[in-house]
Amino acid sequence: MAFSKYEDAKPLTKSPATSTVPGAMKPAAKLSATAKPVAGSSESALKGKSSSKNASPKPTWNSSTRLENKTPSPTTPKVSARAPRPSTPTTSPATPVTPAITPSAATAAPSITTTTTVTRETVVAEVEKATGIKLSPIATPTTFKPLERIVQKSNITDTQEPASSVTRGILLITATVDGVKQVDSLPVVCKTTPIFATPGADSIPEQLEWSGSDLKGYVTAQGAFASRGNSDLAAKHIMQLVGWDVQGPVDGVFHIVTYTALAPLGTLKDRICDLARGANYRRAASRRQVAGQHRLMPGTRVEWTEIFNLLIAKLEQLAVFRAHGIVMPDNKFVNDLVTAVNCLAAIDWDGYCVAAPGCKASFPVTWRTPVTPKFAAPEQLRADSPCTTSTSHVFHLGRDLLNVLFFMVGDLRTRAQSSGKEGWGGAFNEEMLTGLARIAMRCVAEKPSQRPSLAALKADLQRLNLRAASRV
Repeated sequence: MAFSKYEDAKPLTKSPATSTVPGAMKPAAKLSATAKPVAGSSESALKGKSSSKNASPKPTWNSSTRLENKTPSPTTPKVSARAPRPSTPTTSPATPVTPAITPSAATAAPSITTTTTVTRETVVAEVEKATGIKLSPIATPTTFKPLERIVQKSNITDTQEPASSVTRGILLITATVDGVKQVDSLPVVCKTTPIFATPGADSIPEQLEWSGSDLKGYVTAQGAFASRGNSDLAAKHIMQLVGWDVQGPVDGVFHIVTYTALAPLGTLKDRICDLARGANYRRAASRRQVAGQHRLMPGTRVEWTEIFNLLIAKLEQLAVFRAHGIVMPDNKFVNDLVTAVNCLAAIDWDGYCVAAPGCKASFPVTWRTPVTPKFAAPEQLRADSPCTTSTSHVFHLGRDLLNVLFFMVGDLRTRAQSSGKEGWGGAFNEEMLTGLARIAMRCVAEKPSQRPSLAALKADLQRLNLRAASRV
């Protein structure tokens, strides 16, 4: 038995309005439980060269600074009261000069100007207008100290300009109490997205359609729970925002920065992989391990009950979101933090949508919709009217589970070999892995109607959980 590997990255591009998601993405390949791990794919190289035999030559500058293929000027110039201007440029094409421009101004360095100057206050005001969230609730001076690990980074199409980056770090909060300076630290996740000042202030609202989509999604989800009087559920299932800020400009670029608290156990994917490596045992308790980077422990024991309880908690979260009409287009294990034992809270609220009561929870996929192609459901990638529904969450769950199983199998095989055992460390581990693989393959059915319900998936996981508990 082998498991397919799916890369866990945000779409590397936010395509311009002229492109569409369906045209830019290939339909996901049909999955197979026996498929070999695939590390990634690449586009085929373009073959052939364009012929230029029949193409007309383009105007170019020659060594004598004359423009080739240019129609020569008439031999007899028109009669004019003004003095004649040179017929050929010296180093560059001639620029019309008006009497209002003085020689000193004409030789000054060119500068980029806009109709309205963009300042940090302008960006802050537009963000507050679009989201309704006032500037960071952190009133005291703060400093973000990033750690070395970058969780996620993506770039704008055909440029090296980062579109967004997610970094783990520590927020240092400075306060003065009775004349004594105190510094507290808070582990956080910091996400930055750019706002370009060059187009001018009129472009800020349009740029916020994707740069401010995280804050918009957060407000949307909070409002969905509050409208039904369930703010307590929002605090449990949605990671609370610590604060946000606008930094810059640096080289004409501002950055919207959001901070959310970092859970010590990391993301759902981190925790499941750590458990497969032998975490949660007494001999590893004294070692400080970074979430998602736990060392491989001797032996082949796995805390299967915690893994199943975490997956059941994920299903309960999806059920709560469905009951409140919340649809997540990019629902992945790396977008859930393990806040406590068997408790999950969603982060990265980019693209959240809420259906009105009594309406179908279906939302179109546009070029602004955050979708990871290798985790996206078929209905999100189709050419005709792509959309995201609550059933798409089940497909996301299956793809994520296959991705996690790939890493679990590799870690268990390594642990078994170091312990002198074959396979994945015994028949029981193989039974649990096979059970999860069957659940995952049911979730990734091509048609939404063929995918299991959340209740059916929960019942399957509970049966595996009882089987694992009987072995403890």
